[in-house]
Amino acid sequence: MTFVRPNDEPRVSGEIESYCGKCHDMTTHRVVAFEGAKIKKVLCLTCEAQHAYRAAPPKSPALKDPSAKGEGAATPAKSTKPKTSREPKGQAKPAQEIEESNRQWQAFKESLGEGATTPYSIHGLFETGQAIKHANFGLGLVTRVIYPNKIEVLFEKESKILITQVK
Repeated sequence: MTFVRPNDEPRVSGEIESYCGKCHDMTTHRVVAFEGAKIKKVLCLTCEAQHAYRAAPPKSPALKDPSAKGEGAATPAKSTKPKTSREPKGQAKPAQEIEESNRQWQAFKESLGEGATTPYSIHGLFETGQAIKHANFGLGLVTRVIYPNKIEVLFEKESKILITQVK
């Protein structure tokens, strides 16, 4: 523990040097809480963040010895943790579903008469099977009403969920 005033004992409201994760540096902190004789929480006097007391900065990844391979600069060592793959936000649709959507879209477009679309509005009332015209996505078919205030609309390139009122 490094105290701002070396002869002081740690006490609540006393000042101490601690690592601040928000500032990414060792800065002066005010002691906020103890647990027994150990400092538990501190308040950074630079950014005013309150966090657990950290006597030293976190350890950075070890650097490889550049002389081992004859390289000019040090490079970070490889992590020993196994890499985990992240799942994509939206799962890809199977080819069969895409084909079905395309067929449904073509049948809808062929059966659509002149002036049979309703302009989309967040305040509009829509029901399944209704043709709509969206300002950004274009012509669409309401394929599903999602309670209480959403509809799924099939557009030429993809389906979208839109907010609206429902009948």
